[in-house]
Amino acid sequence: MSEEEFDQEIFDCFVEETASVFGEIRDMLEKSKSGSLNDEEIDTLVRGYHSTRSLARAVSMRNLEQIAKLTEFRLMPAREDPGILDEANMQLAEEAYQELCRLREIAVNDQKNADFNADLAARLELPEQ
Repeated sequence: MSEEEFDQEIFDCFVEETASVFGEIRDMLEKSKSGSLNDEEIDTLVRGYHSTRSLARAVSMRNLEQIAKLTEFRLMPAREDPGILDEANMQLAEEAYQELCRLREIAVNDQKNADFNADLAARLELPEQ
């Protein structure tokens, strides 16, 4: 993030809001380990990644935004077909969450955009149809 782009108030909002959103994502991921999520919980999980994407965009954290976007798009079909949240996709969602936490920590501590895990991003990509 360049000096002219940096806005402390927006960045502080990013820090506060992502802490809250990440808590919701973490809660849904934990809940999914003990059984399937209901429609509201699926929506909360997908919305969490969507909100993260929007918050990251607001502070020009493009790599954090990209991982959140890929995860959101991977999980979004579960709103219509909860069976999509199989073990493999939930594992990817968990890995994405861990990567988002890592990227957020760098953003908060250093106020910079960190490189993301390219292997994870490739695995999150939806196959072309």
